[in-house]
Order: sequence, then C-alpha cells, then structure tokens
Amino acid sequence: MSVGRSLARIFQFLDDLDRRWSERLCLKNLPASPRAALPWQWPVVLCARLADGPVWIAIGAAAMIWGSHALRGMTIKAAAAVVFTAIMVGAIKFGVRRQRPRGAESALWSTMPRYDRYSFPSGHAARVAGIATVASTADGRLVLPGVLLILAVACARVAMGIHYLFDVVCGAILGLACAYMILLLWP
Repeated sequence: MSVGRSLARIFQFLDDLDRRWSERLCLKNLPASPRAALPWQWPVVLCARLADGPVWIAIGAAAMIWGSHALRGMTIKAAAAVVFTAIMVGAIKFGVRRQRPRGAESALWSTMPRYDRYSFPSGHAARVAGIATVASTADGRLVLPGVLLILAVACARVAMGIHYLFDVVCGAILGLACAYMILLLWP
C-alpha cells in the first residue's frame, strides 16, 4: 500500500470520527425560527454569537474611546491579531472547502447572518482565541475568563450544528498561534 493511500485512510478515519463526535454533541431539533426557540436554547445561541465581528468591533471601539493607555495598546494588538487570524482562516477555509455539518441550514442558525459556507477552521473560535490570548498576556487575571469564553463559543458552535469539533479545536489553536505571532513581532 502506498503512503498516499495510507494517509488518505488515516484522514478518512479522522474525518469519520470527527463527524460522529460532533453529531453526538449537536443539539437536535433546533427550531428554524428564533421565535420558536425554547428558553434553554438561547444561552447556546448567544454563546455561539459571542465571537461575532460586530460585537468585538463595538467592544474595541469602546476600549479605544474610554480605555486607559494600556487598554488602548492591548486593543490595537488584539485587532492586529484578529486581522491576521482572519486572513489565515480565510486562506485555509477556501483552500480546504470543508462543508458545514449536514442540517446546519435547518438549524436556528440559518436565520442569522453568515459570512461563508465553509466550516474549517472555525473563524469564531479563532477570533475569540486570538483576542483572549492577547488579553491574557496583558493581564494574567484574564486567563480563566478567556479560556471559558473560548470554550463557550467553541462548544456552542458545535452544539448548534454549525461546526464540527475539529473545526473549533483547529480554529482556537490557529487563533492562539496567530496572536502569539503578533505579540512576538510587536512586544
């Protein structure tokens, strides 16, 4: 058996495993309309949207207007990390072109704005991991809240059926790596 076939079998096995685990973690029967969502589903929806760009643009703008000099510096570094992460995520997404999980279109998420149709890697997990990394290196007290934020966003994205587990794990790792690269280049 050739090396190429062996690698293809390994990747197929990992893809099948990822799909099975993600299927188990996905909340079933999410309504197609936000109005039909049950009260317990809204925290999942909110966590899945916590890493949306407009949310962080608003937070960053507030930090730049009312924040201290140190907070403004951290915000600029976080913005640089987010931009670098977005470029890397976009390049990988359109290179790999992994389709979102089956049924994602019928989930509650289908009525919310989407940026692309590809799932790997998760841009939301990458974005929030990059921001949390920059923030936690500036202030060590933000490590635990940052980790909790990353986990909340990543788990919610899988629970809603928007991403596979591997998408959010790789997205978070990519966001962390991109943020560290920015911090190394811009101490």
